[in-house]
Amino acid sequence: MKTIKETVTNTIIIDKSKFITYLIPINNKQDLQDSLASLKKQYLDATHICYASIYLENDLQCYKSSDDGEPSNTAKVPILNALKQNDLNNVLCAVIRYFGGIKLGAGGLCRAYGKSCLEAIKLATIIDMIYCDVYQFKVPYSMDKMISYALKNLDCIVFNKNYDIDVLYEVCFKNSDELNQFKTNFNILELKIINKVLVSR
Repeated sequence: MKTIKETVTNTIIIDKSKFITYLIPINNKQDLQDSLASLKKQYLDATHICYASIYLENDLQCYKSSDDGEPSNTAKVPILNALKQNDLNNVLCAVIRYFGGIKLGAGGLCRAYGKSCLEAIKLATIIDMIYCDVYQFKVPYSMDKMISYALKNLDCIVFNKNYDIDVLYEVCFKNSDELNQFKTNFNILELKIINKVLVSR
């Protein structure tokens, strides 16, 4: 399974209609909603903002898509198919259309939206996704700044940090050698695996 490293954009013109494509990395439904809200605000005068997305939720692939007023399945299906064909996950592809006055027909629309997505994928940096254990551990408040600084310099993701009697961290370490070194350097004895997530390599 793969995803994209960062957002890419691409524009194509087909029979005077402009198709502006955004390929955006997302991690969940909230990221999807935030990204769409931002695009809709930016392109208030667009004729259509069609999209398809794939993201993981509780280890299950979720699909969200919309034709946004285009004839049924002429936009969302070809966009989603392009994402699936490239084995992409945790990604949103939104295609903003400005109508140029020439109707493309159902077949023409399918080809246009599919091509828009595929052209954007060609520009993207594709990266692999791997399953990673999420560890939970506690440290005293006196160590919090040191731990935060150390984690920023490691190949890891801090999913959560709660302040209670101690500081409770939930972290995914992508590199087992770094994990072992971290445990040794800070004398962290109790690390509990609480989850497994799919993350970019």
